[in-house]
Amino acid sequence: MIKNSENKFTFKNYLKYLRKYWVLIVVFAVIGLIGSYIYISNSKVTYSANLKVMVYNAEVDQGAAVSPYVQFKEILTSDILIEERIGLKDIASHIEVKESNRGVFTITNTESDADTAVENIKKISENIRSLVDGVYSDADKYEITILQIDQQAAASTNLKKDIFMGIVATFAMVALAAVIIFIKFDFSTEK
Repeated sequence: MIKNSENKFTFKNYLKYLRKYWVLIVVFAVIGLIGSYIYISNSKVTYSANLKVMVYNAEVDQGAAVSPYVQFKEILTSDILIEERIGLKDIASHIEVKESNRGVFTITNTESDADTAVENIKKISENIRSLVDGVYSDADKYEITILQIDQQAAASTNLKKDIFMGIVATFAMVALAAVIIFIKFDFSTEK
C-alpha cells in the first residue's frame, strides 16, 4: 500500500491546504473588517479632563499605614455635596477619584462633550475648598494644593486606536479561519 504524500500531516501540506481554502480566509477577514467598522462607528466618543489635588493636614497625617484622606474620595463623589457646594447636578456618576500617593488625588470628569468636561473640572478646582469646609469642622487645618488642571479634554478614542482595533479584529478572524481549516485538515490526514 503506497501512501499519498498529500495526505500526510506536515506543515507544508497544511499550507497547501490553506491555499486551497483561501476564499474562506478572505470571507473571515472581511467579516472582521465589517465587524470592527460597525463597532467603531457605533461607539460613543467620551472626553475626560483631569484635576490633580494634594490634601494635607499635619494633625491627621501621622504616618499611619492607611491614608487618613480616604473619605476625601467620598466627598468628591457625593451628588449632594457637589450640587450644594458647587452647583453641578448629577455629576458624581461622571467623576472618578483615585488617590495615587498619600493625599494626592486625581479627579477625572468624563463627559460626552469636551468643553463640559473641562468646565466641570475647573468648577471643582475653584470650589474644592468649599467642599472641604462643608464637611470638616477643622477645615482650616486642611491644606489643599492644585497640582495640575487640564485645559483640554482627552478623547476616549482616536483614529490610530480605531485602525489598530480594526487590524486586530481582522487578524483574529483570519486566525479563526486558519484554526477551522486546520481542524478539517487534521481530520482528513493520515496519522
